[in-house]
Amino acid sequence: MNKDEYKYKSIITVENYDKVDGKAAYGKEIESLSTGMLQGKSPRTGDIVGKIVMTDDSAQEIELSATRILDLAILILSTNLYFRDAYKFEKLYDPENQIVTALGLQGNKMQLEIDTKNENLDKDIQYFYDMLQSDGEILGERFRIINDIMKEMGYR
Repeated sequence: MNKDEYKYKSIITVENYDKVDGKAAYGKEIESLSTGMLQGKSPRTGDIVGKIVMTDDSAQEIELSATRILDLAILILSTNLYFRDAYKFEKLYDPENQIVTALGLQGNKMQLEIDTKNENLDKDIQYFYDMLQSDGEILGERFRIINDIMKEMGYR
């Protein structure tokens, strides 16, 4: 994948991630998490991806703590869950209420919301939705494995 041929389009973002960032909470190292797509030159090409925005733009690579990896998994799982019912909204989201969910973590909330800063949101969210549908089988396989492991660990 040639980086120059793809552009990141944010769909759902966690702007307050610095408040729930594991042991680094309130440390301002990470600005936000988001899930979206790397869109290719033609509109329906690309990949669903997660993105971490650092407060320091110089970071080229990042080693992720277990909590950050799990937080990205929570973001992807919650995004997929949200889009199961998104068809109920004309634009795949409610313009009057952009909050997808708020999950209690570390005495605060990890608030997932539609990224209204995305200037092409209405078009991009439809492409993202289509990508989720086309990737449903490969994502679902991983979701089932996560579910099985969680059950084996004693989490319903």
